[in-house]
Parts: sequence; C-alpha cells; structure tokens
Amino acid sequence: MSVFNQEGQTVHGDQYNAANDMNIEKGDTFSGDFRGAVLNVRSTLTNVTQSIGAIPYASDEDKQTLKDLIIRLNEALEEAANQDPGISEETEAVAETAKDLVEKANKEKPNRKSLEITGDGLVKAAENVAKVTPLVLTISKQIVAFILGTIMAT
Repeated sequence: MSVFNQEGQTVHGDQYNAANDMNIEKGDTFSGDFRGAVLNVRSTLTNVTQSIGAIPYASDEDKQTLKDLIIRLNEALEEAANQDPGISEETEAVAETAKDLVEKANKEKPNRKSLEITGDGLVKAAENVAKVTPLVLTISKQIVAFILGTIMAT
C-alpha cells in the first residue's frame, strides 16, 4: 500500500496520476474502488459543463438549464458508483455519451439526426445504470429532450 500526500491530499492504495484536465477541489471526498471510472466521470462532465457556454445558438438561460442537468447527472452517476463500484464502465459510458451529445450540439450547424442517434445512445447507456440509480435515466432523458426540443428549436 502506498501513501501519497500533496497539499493535504492523501491517497491510500494505488496512486492515480491525473492528467491536467482533472481538478481535485479542497473539500472533495473520494472513497471506494478507484480502478473504475468515478474520477473519469467527474472530469468528463466538468469539461462538458464548461463547453456548454460555447453553444452558439442557445440563450444564456438555456445554457444554464443544460449545465444544471449535467451537474445533476454527474451527482446521480457518482451516487450509482458509490452504491455499486462494479458499475464503473456503465457510468463512464453515460458520461462519455453525454459529452458526445453536447459536443455535437455545440457545432455551428448541428446535424439533428446525429443528435437523435447520440441521444438514443445516451438513453441506452443510462438504462444500464438505472438498475442502481433510476435518476440517471430520468436526467439523461431530460438532457436529450432539452437539447432536441429547446436548444435545437432556436
């Protein structure tokens, strides 16, 4: 067992050296099996919330609503991972597919059919996690409906 201590952060077990795209904030608490994707999910969805601000055709209000949905999805995925550490691949798939959906929506002229296909993929990925935390599926459906219905309608 190794112990790593940097600026008050201690890691017991295998050390994970994060890339520059991951932030560990003061007060963050991590527990459980980190061989999975809990850290990857958080990093992925943090990057998604930052990219939402660049969606060219969405109002500030719509951007904030989408950011709030992504934050809620992140919280639900973390809850699922805490309840069942063995579901890490599934939670990571949801986070990556949500990221893909927002990236496609972020284009100057998004392809609606591509958004629909990716949205269907997000819902399918969320169905696998819903067995542990049903809220993941609910929020994923809200994200898809919001992007296709509200943002694409502008």
